[in-house]
Amino acid sequence: AEIVESRYGLTVIYRHLNHDDDAGGGYHGGKGLSIGYGLRADAIFSAGYTRTHQPVWGLAGGGAGGVNRLSVTQAGKDQKNYAFVSGLSLHAGDVITISTANGGGWGISKDV
Repeated sequence: AEIVESRYGLTVIYRHLNHDDDAGGGYHGGKGLSIGYGLRADAIFSAGYTRTHQPVWGLAGGGAGGVNRLSVTQAGKDQKNYAFVSGLSLHAGDVITISTANGGGWGISKDV
């Protein structure tokens, strides 16, 4: 976090495991990561992120996992999700959020 903050003009607001629901199954998939970056100056944002619509698959009867997320919250506006964005003007105080998907489940749940 300190390297990102010192080199790129961003503030790392948080970095934690993805809190989205786990995939169902005998064994849950691995947790993704969620990171929130706050801009300290105006910037032009371009990014692309795959697997934002199709969830990670489960195996052997396990449930599907999550999807990746890339979103931007600008001052006075609602959060907007992107798969790909290019040339988006951002300002100090805007927040970029990146979340990687939780993995798919494996096996049939013993609770069923």
